[in-house]
Amino acid sequence: MSKSYNILAERLESNDKDFRYMAASDLLSELQKGPIQLDPLMQNKLCAALLKTLQDTSSEVQSIALKALPLLLIQSEFHLLETVVQVLVSNLLHIAEDDTKSSLQRNTVVSAAKNVSRDNCLITLKSLLSLVDPNTAGDSLIGKKVIPKILSCARNNSSLEVKLDCFDILYDITSRFSFVIVQVADEFVEILSGYLFSPHNMIRKRAIHCLALFLANAPSTHLQSFMDSLLSDLGHKIQVNGQAVDKVRNSLSAIQAICKVAGSRALHPYISTITELVLKLLEDPAWTEDEELYESALQILELFLQNVPLEMESFQSSIVNVLENALKYDPNLVEQDDEEEWEQGSDSEMEEDDFTDDEDLSGKVRRVSARCIHAIFLARNFYKPSFPLPLLVSCMIQRIQERDEQVLLEILSGLMDLLKNISAYADEEKNTEPSIYAKVLSVWKDKSGFIISKLQPSFKSRSLSLKNTVLLFMKEFVVACSAWLTESDLMNISQFYIEPCFVKENNVSIQFDGIVLLECCAPLFRRYNCASHLAVFLTHLVNIGAQGYYRVTAQSLRTCKCICSLLTQQDLGIVCVSDALLQVNNFAIHRLEISDQDTEVKEAAMECLSTLCALFPELVSSSKDKSLRLILDKLQDEFVRITAIRSFSNILQSPLRTKIDDSILLEFWQQVISLVRKKDAKLRESCLESIDNSITLIPHQLDSSLLTELTGWIDASEWKRTALILEIFAKLLALREEEGFLLRWKQETYPVILNLLVSSPLQGKLKDSVVHLFQTMMCSRRCCSYFPVTNVFQDMLSLVENNPRMHSSVMKNLSSVVSIFWKSNVDVKALCPTMLNILEAPLLDEKSKSSKLFVLFILNELGYMESVKELDLSDKMEAVLYQWIRGEDEEVVGAAAAALGSLIRFVDQRGGGISQLISFVRRTETRERYVYLVAVKEAILCQIHLSSLSLLNDMDALTRSLIDCVQDADNAMQETGNREKVISTDSLGATTTSSHIISSSSSMKESIRSISSECLGILLAVSPLRLFVVIQQAMQSPNVQVRWTSLLAVKAAFSYLTKTESSVDLFIQYLQPYLPRLLELLEDPNADVDTAAISLVTTCARLCPEVLKDYIAKILNILLSHTEHRPDLMKTVDLGPFKHSVDEGIALRKAAFEALLALLPSFLSSFQDENVSERLVDALTKGLKDHQDVRGVVEKLFNYLLTNEDAFQLLLASKDGDSKLSKIVAVLSDMVSSKPKENAVAQEMEKHKELVRATMRLIYEMEKVERCRQISSFVELLSRIHNNELLQSLYEAVQNEKDIAKRD
Repeated sequence: MSKSYNILAERLESNDKDFRYMAASDLLSELQKGPIQLDPLMQNKLCAALLKTLQDTSSEVQSIALKALPLLLIQSEFHLLETVVQVLVSNLLHIAEDDTKSSLQRNTVVSAAKNVSRDNCLITLKSLLSLVDPNTAGDSLIGKKVIPKILSCARNNSSLEVKLDCFDILYDITSRFSFVIVQVADEFVEILSGYLFSPHNMIRKRAIHCLALFLANAPSTHLQSFMDSLLSDLGHKIQVNGQAVDKVRNSLSAIQAICKVAGSRALHPYISTITELVLKLLEDPAWTEDEELYESALQILELFLQNVPLEMESFQSSIVNVLENALKYDPNLVEQDDEEEWEQGSDSEMEEDDFTDDEDLSGKVRRVSARCIHAIFLARNFYKPSFPLPLLVSCMIQRIQERDEQVLLEILSGLMDLLKNISAYADEEKNTEPSIYAKVLSVWKDKSGFIISKLQPSFKSRSLSLKNTVLLFMKEFVVACSAWLTESDLMNISQFYIEPCFVKENNVSIQFDGIVLLECCAPLFRRYNCASHLAVFLTHLVNIGAQGYYRVTAQSLRTCKCICSLLTQQDLGIVCVSDALLQVNNFAIHRLEISDQDTEVKEAAMECLSTLCALFPELVSSSKDKSLRLILDKLQDEFVRITAIRSFSNILQSPLRTKIDDSILLEFWQQVISLVRKKDAKLRESCLESIDNSITLIPHQLDSSLLTELTGWIDASEWKRTALILEIFAKLLALREEEGFLLRWKQETYPVILNLLVSSPLQGKLKDSVVHLFQTMMCSRRCCSYFPVTNVFQDMLSLVENNPRMHSSVMKNLSSVVSIFWKSNVDVKALCPTMLNILEAPLLDEKSKSSKLFVLFILNELGYMESVKELDLSDKMEAVLYQWIRGEDEEVVGAAAAALGSLIRFVDQRGGGISQLISFVRRTETRERYVYLVAVKEAILCQIHLSSLSLLNDMDALTRSLIDCVQDADNAMQETGNREKVISTDSLGATTTSSHIISSSSSMKESIRSISSECLGILLAVSPLRLFVVIQQAMQSPNVQVRWTSLLAVKAAFSYLTKTESSVDLFIQYLQPYLPRLLELLEDPNADVDTAAISLVTTCARLCPEVLKDYIAKILNILLSHTEHRPDLMKTVDLGPFKHSVDEGIALRKAAFEALLALLPSFLSSFQDENVSERLVDALTKGLKDHQDVRGVVEKLFNYLLTNEDAFQLLLASKDGDSKLSKIVAVLSDMVSSKPKENAVAQEMEKHKELVRATMRLIYEMEKVERCRQISSFVELLSRIHNNELLQSLYEAVQNEKDIAKRD
């Protein structure tokens, strides 16, 4: 092997160029394969040969040598690498190398290296620096041998070329070896700082970038020292107006470079100071005369507005003034049209403006200011009434006459993003800040005519990019502002922007964007009854689509379809409309006839053609068969056949379907049946939709084999496909009356559908399809003889009895199907005695229980059916239900209570009803009291569903009765608890209380309160105006349970409104006057009332945060106080031989943290108060060590602070940027280091393990945040975890969990 390398070394020095090339190429190939074993002599020999080759006359040989030499040196002994690097550095920097002490071998390498050109030295050094291992060669080679030479050269060498190379190498060293430079950091910063104000532009820029890179990676003390010095010097220079412009500009460039490299977060402590200095510069005309300085200052503002917009809020008025002036900055503009004359402006306005210099730099200033305003548009924190956003919008709109193309592009881009985002922001935050959006939209409304007129000259420019941007802007403008665009505005848009795209433009991208703009404007033409204009555009679309470019053709056809769908039969009276529609029809047919058309064009043509056939069948009747035949042919094309099926289905749903030839319809049916058998889910779904649409035309074509296949495809997991199949079956049962089909369907399909009912809970479209199918079975003249009501009921009952462990939700599916029998025109009288017999039968086994539950669910369903006015045997059923309510089986008791609540309306005429149930509540014992309240709740829901007037009349009395029930229940429970105290005296004479009796009593009391609050909440949601007075009185009750219940009632009202998708606006309107009293209960003496009040605040924070904004400071103060442990809530329970401490404040603290988490997104500015943020971090540190229920919420809150960029500032708000995070890191470190008790049982060991895992999850989230990784204590914590095998395994497990969750 050494011999072969020796040959390569000799050939590298050969006189033959080909030998040198092949030798260099072979050596590079070997080095790229991996490490090679060479003795020191051979390493020196190859190295010297490659160094000489760097000066080869052949550029190809040089190129290979430049790649091979770094690879050889990395694999050689360190002293050789050290020698070559030192010589190359000295050669590059023109430093004499002392080689008197070198060995003969080393002299050979040194002499070869000295002859390398400076360019090749630079390239080789850069390659070596990217390959050298920082751990092995960082300090010994780079730190001690290279950096001192470079710094010395940078300080003393006067050659411009050498200094440029010096900074070039220094930048590469800084990017990989910044830890080495720290050793000479003071000298490094001093030397580079001296070049910040160099007169040579290239040297100054390289020094700035090198310094910024070092400060971004070095310890924060160096950045702090440098920034303090730089800002102090900058402040002194700014005091002298207009002097030292170059130095001020260079200082701004340094700040800008540091911000880009290190990030705005690294400059967080200095952002306010920098912003103040920059604004001071921008507000002083003496400084803004220099346009480069003007641009640099604005660029810093742009960086801050993009990266730290929250920090800019305190300077909002100054920023707006500065940006407004900068956007208008155009000193070379001598004459400009008055704003008031825009309505009479001509097409040549921009040509009439006179400019003194077209090469000025003011355009750069305006462009940066436009980018700054663009950043404001994208920052959500500026969307508030206190910020003058409408002024900036107006200013940007006013500048759409901008003469500089790049500036105008930036302005239009910013305005487009504003239009895209403002509607989304308005929908998302309409509850918090609705007014700002109305103001901004008002500006757009006022400026609509101005925009349409003044943007026209820009559209006439020769720049394609500008034309495209103008059309895209107009599209967003029309979409956002369509509500107030007048007919005149529409005609101007048509004349100025749309028509030129068809008449004057040949560029396909312009044509495409123009067609898209027309599609957006089409509904406006329909609004103003401009059918003739639409007809003209249809002609234009046909002409431009015929040019052949597929994107334009496809978009033309799509827009034609859009316009056709807007036209009506009345518009056909206009001759030009009929002619235009015929042209479109012929154009679409022609495109389908061409065999080599693009797929996108074919699909658009079929959709357009089907729309015409569906909406205007008489007009296109002459080409009807041809159109249908073309669409049928496309069923053979696997790329477009789904579109073809849908297009044909669209025609089948139109009036034309009755006039389709049977042969065409039969062919379509046969092809669809063949395609539905293919194993393609989307294709099968489309085919089933077509069968559903066409089955009424040829129902007898569905043969027995397809019936079997359709039955086999019934699957609850494929709900959409199954719903379509059931709809097909419903239509078939209604249309086909022959005995053979019905008998086959009953034998094959009916059992499968019954199994579907018990397979899983049905909902949505699938449930509707099942109901429709059974309605058809009951109502169809022939079907009802094959499926008698009693037989179907017995089939359902058999399913229930054969599956005694059937889930209640599945059983409710069956009951809802049975309940529709009462809607059908069939005799159901025979069912009531059967159901009564089932109810009266004793509860013997699981089978009888299932049948009983089934009947109870049916009765519950019937109570909600408005069409059912009376129910046979309802009085007897009621009596039976009262018996079952007193039963022992909880599931039957609950179902009986719900059925009784629904059944009440059938017996209400006898004087009973809800009031009777209430009377039972107040007379019965605690357990039955709860059950009767369940019945009351069901009765209320049923009456609301049916809009019962009796409920409205008795609502006040019912509300007071429910509140009295709560109070009575509390008193009764106390008496029961006193009676059931088990007193026993031991040998020492001690007395003990049965903890079972106490816990049972407390649980039942809470259940009664909960169900009462739900009833009250439903009533309150229905009639807030009448009942809020009663609820307020309940809040002032001396009874704790009544106050607790009244608060939960308001929360239950919100829950009811959201569950029923009702509007909460009216409810909130009535809530606001009573809100102060509600919030007073946050400080109630009873902890349960406090918890209920906090849960109500949480609900408001999620649904209507704006109602809390006037009280947010008080709420935050109270919530933060509730996160602390309260000694009075620590109870000691005597368990005989030992005592157990019970913390009754867990629920309170958990609720407080949940409320803080809910309030944080809407009221982030309130959390930014220094006192609040400090208390929040203190609460977090304590909460992380709290009970696991509390800790779970605290972890969510901390995760939100970490992942939300704006909220993360709460952890850095103090002057000492690391102080708050360091507190949390200290807590996490203690939790990681904690150990379970020595005598801990298995359950305690598992709890401790889960605590460590939860801590690891938080550490993993922190590690992803760059700012956290800069905290020394956190770095130490990570190091401790990685060095501990057990902790490392837990950490890796957490990482794997997160990765799997992210992939899922």
